[in-house]
Formats: sequence, structure tokens, C-alpha cells
Amino acid sequence: MRTALVSDLHLGSRREKDLLRRPEIRARLWEALEGADRLVLLGDTLELRELPQGMVLERARPFFDELAKTGIGEVVLIAGNHDHRIAEPFIEALRIANPEAALALDTTFKPDAGAAGIAGAIAARLPDTRLTVAYPGFRIRDDVYATHGHYLDAHMTVPTTECISGRLAAKLVGGPPDGPRSVADYEAALAPLYAFAYAVAQGAAPAAGRVRRGDTLAADVWERASGRGGRLRTRLAGMLLRRIALPGGVAVLNRLGLGPFSAELSAGTLRRSGLSAIAEVTRSLDLDVDHLIFGHIHRPGPLPGDRIAEWRPAGSPALTNSGSWSFDEVFLGRDGAATNPYWPGSIVYVGDEGPPEIVSVLAELSFEQLSASGT
Repeated sequence: MRTALVSDLHLGSRREKDLLRRPEIRARLWEALEGADRLVLLGDTLELRELPQGMVLERARPFFDELAKTGIGEVVLIAGNHDHRIAEPFIEALRIANPEAALALDTTFKPDAGAAGIAGAIAARLPDTRLTVAYPGFRIRDDVYATHGHYLDAHMTVPTTECISGRLAAKLVGGPPDGPRSVADYEAALAPLYAFAYAVAQGAAPAAGRVRRGDTLAADVWERASGRGGRLRTRLAGMLLRRIALPGGVAVLNRLGLGPFSAELSAGTLRRSGLSAIAEVTRSLDLDVDHLIFGHIHRPGPLPGDRIAEWRPAGSPALTNSGSWSFDEVFLGRDGAATNPYWPGSIVYVGDEGPPEIVSVLAELSFEQLSASGT
């Protein structure tokens, strides 16, 4: 069986950063998926933090309608942090049926077109497809496991909004154990944050606008700290943020016991911190596989030129990231090129044997072509 994995589509994005809203980009994806027996949507398929779910599903309708016509017989839908709501009804039903039951690493659910909620709406768009909802991950082969990767926020040393909030939530619920952790430990610290962000987005348009601002906070800080832009004031503001504001804020967070966080902010730091964090997740969960495929950080890899040792941490499965299909100008820059490691449009393929393979579908497009129609 040939399995294809894509992640971080963010369909329904209020800011229209979801490239697959565009028919010509979807056509490239469908062409690349020819011959795939199974498609795994590896989390953050839907952007449920910016708009009410009805609006998001309507914006995502063309994607699922066209997916239904591709002939792919099986679709596995894995929830991420931005679309955690997909899995929540199934998790709640599992807990009601058996309060003592623990959410396993590869728990699966079978929604149908008559099911309530988001998964039921998606199932209705895929009437002839075997649809499975998996959470927090799915075993592709005995030796290959796939998950969105959002649990890594519990271990990141970069002080993003979600990492800080997750550490605070963990303290409020008593904190995770120092040794091996369970899925329930990660969910206790992170799931309340996802539920809150989703609930706020379901309100009126003004509330959704506030979510939009909050969702871009980390990106705004990154852009200002990097000092991008030609104006002297922009460069000075970036220098002050890097040298004064960030170190001071990080020091306070660490003194409060929410760290350890680092004040260093760079693309390399984000990559290394993300890889180290997901490796810690695999060790904490005692994940016994040879390969782990994840998304979340929007940075595919390993890519040519990457240090393989970073993607093969000791005591961890070999790591593969599926990248994103989201136009993130803050990481691409305003004159990005396909050589940028954050270039969108990657697919990971897994066959019956051998390691996962990364294919870049949009590498031949220019920055102007990607940014067409605005973001």
C-alpha cells in the first residue's frame, strides 16, 4: 500500500494563507497523489481558530468534493492543535462509555455521513471513501507512526504563546510527571487551550477578528525580532526586541518556573528546538517505531543539506516532517525562493518498505505565483 501524508493545510483561513483554496494549487496536489492508496491528513487540516466552523467547512468544501473524485480509497484524518475539535466528540464518547479507558497512541474512530460534528460533515463530502479519524496519531506500518506533533509544545525552548500557555496549564493541573508521560498527561495540559481558542472563534465576527490577532502574535514577534524591512526604525525595533525585551521576558518566565526557555530566536533555533522537543515526546510516550512523521512546525525535512544527526536523535525514531500547504510570508520573507526550507507544498510518501520519502510539489512555482490573490 502506498500512503501519502500532507499536513497543515489550514483550510478556511481567514487570512487566506491556505494555498489549497486555489483550484490551480489543488490540481497540482491531485496530480501528485495519483497512485496513492491512502491519504493521511496529518493535522491542522482545518483552521478552526479564526472563523466559525460552518464558515470554515464551506470554504473547505471544494477541497473535499475534489478529493472524493480522486479515487483514493482511504482517508485518515488526524486532528492537530488548530482542528483539535475534530477529535473531541469521539474522545468524549470514549470517556463516557468507559471512564477508566486511556486514550491510546493509535485510537481510531469511524465517522459516517450521519454523524454529528465536523467529522460527520467531512464524511458526507466523501461518500465512497473509507474515512477514519485517528488521534493522537496513526500507525502507517508497524515501524512507522504519524502524528501532528503538537505535543512538542510541552517541551519547546522557544517561548511561543502556545508553549507558555501550555506550561502554565500544566502547572494548574499539577504538572506532568518527570518520567514517561501518557497521552492523557499531554491532553490535560494542552487540550483546554485548544478548546478555548475554538470556542472564541465560534462567536460573532468581531470575536473571530480578535482570534485572528491573537493567532498572529507569535508571527508578529518573529517578524519584528528578525528586523526585517528596510526602515531604520524597523531594524532598531528588532534589535531592541532581541537584546532587551526577549531576554528580560524569558528571564521572568524561567524564574516563574515555566521554562526552560531561550531568548535566542532564529530559524535554526526553531528547527533545533522543534526536533529536540518531538524527540522528547517520542521518548516520553515510549513510542516503539523506527520512523516518526509529524507536521506542526511547517518545516519539512530532512532536506538536502540538513544535518542528519538532528533528524536522527539518540533514543528516538528517525524524524520526518511533512511541511505545510500554508503561505507563511513571515518565514518565507517578502522575496522568498523555493530554496527556503519553509517553502510550502510537500508530500511524504510511505510504501510497504523503506524510509519515508519527501516530495516538493510546488518547488517550481515562484514567490509571486504562490502569493497570487494576496494573503
